[in-house]
Amino acid sequence: QHSKDCAIGSSFRSDSDGRSDDHQFCAVAVAGLYWEIGQIIMDLSLTNARVIVTAGAGGIGRAIVEGFLAEGAHVATCDIDVSGLDSLPDGVFHRAVDVSDAVALGTFMDDAVQALGGLDCLVNNAGIAGPTGRIENIPLDAVQQCLNICLISQFTTIGCAVPHLRKSANASIINVSSLAGRLGFKLIRP
Repeated sequence: QHSKDCAIGSSFRSDSDGRSDDHQFCAVAVAGLYWEIGQIIMDLSLTNARVIVTAGAGGIGRAIVEGFLAEGAHVATCDIDVSGLDSLPDGVFHRAVDVSDAVALGTFMDDAVQALGGLDCLVNNAGIAGPTGRIENIPLDAVQQCLNICLISQFTTIGCAVPHLRKSANASIINVSSLAGRLGFKLIRP
């Protein structure tokens, strides 16, 4: 019944006035890993899973981190938001890292895997909107920054993670993207 009323990304079921209906809550976070309709309705067997999430200090990334923690996973994350990192729950291995810096990102990955004692899941969540405008007016460095953050960082983290994921009995990689990464939109580059 609730599945008809809720969609991925929705945070409430609304009545004809557009207001929330009796505070019913239906959300899907962590790419479908955490379902809630008033209570947890499934055990995802993530207890002691070792997870790395990029850009986990705020927004969707933080929700992903908290979702894994709620399921009993051990989590490591990096972000450029130092205050957000400092406000993470105790036990989360974290470091301030600009994911466009492949060397710093690789070092974080190595240190995070060591701190977690291995790796079962990598969530590449870091991304930026990138430059917008007519292509002749967009500087190459803005395009390069977008590619470094949205694409090269994923290549870097996956390259670091795969040797460790091969040792896991339940390995996974989740690459988060926006629709802009999949569909064409006017004046959005690259």
